[in-house]
Amino acid sequence: MEIEFRTSREDYVKYYKAQLAGNFLKKSPLIAALLVFWIVAFSHPFSLLTTGKVIIAGAIFISVLFYFLPLYIHDRKLNQLLTSDAGYTELRKWTILDEGLQSEGASTSSLRKWEAFAGAKINQQYISFILKDKRFLMIPRSTFATEADAINFYGLAETNIVKPRGNSASNPAHYKKDKPPYLLGLLGLIPIIGGVVGVVLVLHGIFKYKDKWLVFIGAAGICLTVAVYVFLGYADKINFFGGAFINSNKNSLNSLVKEIEFYKIQNGKYPDNLQQLNLSNQFVNLHDPLLADSKKDTFNYQLKSKGYTIFSSGIDKIPNTKDDIYPTLSIDTAKMGLIIKR
Repeated sequence: MEIEFRTSREDYVKYYKAQLAGNFLKKSPLIAALLVFWIVAFSHPFSLLTTGKVIIAGAIFISVLFYFLPLYIHDRKLNQLLTSDAGYTELRKWTILDEGLQSEGASTSSLRKWEAFAGAKINQQYISFILKDKRFLMIPRSTFATEADAINFYGLAETNIVKPRGNSASNPAHYKKDKPPYLLGLLGLIPIIGGVVGVVLVLHGIFKYKDKWLVFIGAAGICLTVAVYVFLGYADKINFFGGAFINSNKNSLNSLVKEIEFYKIQNGKYPDNLQQLNLSNQFVNLHDPLLADSKKDTFNYQLKSKGYTIFSSGIDKIPNTKDDIYPTLSIDTAKMGLIIKR
């Protein structure tokens, strides 16, 4: 059986990209461990923003290390190879003989015996033969007139490769499907690590094992890590607000009480609303930091018959609840109009 074809530079690049993607998946446990180490080493002090930046930087570093750098090196070597030997891109004819694979072209002809081959592979785009010296030969599947011709050529060559070596690959039991690593899903219970392992399990479940349960277990690990991050982010927010912002609000409220009392001395009555304070003093801060993302972001103020109330809605942003924040003046407020709810 024989086939005539020409392999372009783009074919070699596409083939190597596919190889890199496959190797990336095979090395996913190592890559996951490297990413976890990266996160642990550089996520200090811990916060959602810091860890997110570290994960992005780690993903870029790993992509460069395991994909883009090898691709760049291969591209340089490929240019040198194609420049020195035109036989790689010229029109060639391959013939399957009993003793080996014969290759004929305008510049060179050779016969590689089956003992020189380490194996054969086939995918959607190429048929490739791996030699024992780590080199490879490649045929684009588009060369063949039909899918049947491509499969027949590959099958005939593979049979000749494994038969002389007595390889156990000729035994159907050799192709027994590996059991998916379900137990790795237990690592999904560990935040961050579980998320990375989850990504690995999802990829293996889709591309290697084609197992929906492995995909589900991996997705569960990812969701758990996301949930923990969301919770920690909310907890950090509450802790931050509960400390710095609450103290800041008390100081702002205390200053506003003084401005309100001073307004009465000047005008003989308390202001109807806080905006009236800006008319006499444009530097008065009326805005509640805890309501920065709300439509109404000023402190709560209400004029009453015997005085006034002023307070912050607190962390829950809802007025008249338990977490409301009131002024805490160190002076006697008995002669003031300030009314503090108890």
